[in-house]
Amino acid sequence: MNRRLIQFFTIALMLAVGFMSCQKDEDPIEQKLTKDYSNEVAHEWMYFYTDIERYTPGYRPPVSARAAAYISLAAYEAAVQGMPEYNSLVSHYNGLSLPVAEKGLEYHWPTCVHAAYAKSFEAFFPTAPADKLDQLYILEKKYNDKFSAEVPQDVYNRSKNFGEVIAETIYVWSKPMPLATRLTSTTTTPATSHPLELGVGSLLILTIQQRCCRIGGR
Repeated sequence: MNRRLIQFFTIALMLAVGFMSCQKDEDPIEQKLTKDYSNEVAHEWMYFYTDIERYTPGYRPPVSARAAAYISLAAYEAAVQGMPEYNSLVSHYNGLSLPVAEKGLEYHWPTCVHAAYAKSFEAFFPTAPADKLDQLYILEKKYNDKFSAEVPQDVYNRSKNFGEVIAETIYVWSKPMPLATRLTSTTTTPATSHPLELGVGSLLILTIQQRCCRIGGR
């Protein structure tokens, strides 16, 4: 009897160890980071910016600098949560609150960035010539089709929505208001400045550059 009990517990222990080993092997694969992807999306959108900005009526300094700053900020914030070595810039600007990626869920960072660019361009260039808007929609569709075919549908939808919400939130926040209510007290910009002035665009671009914004690792 005792021998049978010993055999039973020995077998039970072996099964338990084997089960735990299997469980360990089934741990989720580490998610990709922003730097694991090509930076072609960012390059193509900003190359397009130099074209649409050139032909859109009224888009000269300071309006152009302002648009470039907010668009770049949206793209950075859409990618930074996949860049653990970098930080969000939200804390530098009063009144700006952005969503965060849900823990434990997969995001496709090129889709996030692309969605942020597409939504930002639509918001900041509503008066662009018709042919430039057509180019915008063609570029948007190009990467929508590409990524939706490469990425699982739930991951694609989640990533696209995340990038769009980032862009929409920053666009609403960018609406004209006294600069003193937007920037933290650590800045020395005069309180009489206005978001449409060159200073805000330059400040945002400079901040992003100082943070070494790098979307894509190649």
